[in-house]
Amino acid sequence: MIHRVLVVDRVTDLLLFFGRLLVVGAIGILAFCFFSGELRVSADIYQAELLNYCWLPILILMVGSYFIALGCFSVYSMGVDTFTLCVMDDVERNDGTIQRPYMSRSMMEILHKQEDFDV
Repeated sequence: MIHRVLVVDRVTDLLLFFGRLLVVGAIGILAFCFFSGELRVSADIYQAELLNYCWLPILILMVGSYFIALGCFSVYSMGVDTFTLCVMDDVERNDGTIQRPYMSRSMMEILHKQEDFDV
């Protein structure tokens, strides 16, 4: 059971990291298009052609978006950790009998526990 928890935790951390990189990459591409003048806003308040050096604002936007994405994705990370702890607690407290059954059938199928606890 502990190996499954470690695998779920590491895979979740890796997927959330890739999600943060995707957000930062998308913001970087949009910022580059905006500051290079390829992306026009309907209200043309900002004049991209007057900007001498566009990499510093792009870098600042990417760093800022990373920290914002880190805060947002930490909510999902906490949810996955809470769910994992609830499953571990359920497996520890219950023994699979009719009086104290494990989690629902669908959850047992997800965790591949079906073969161990057929009634």
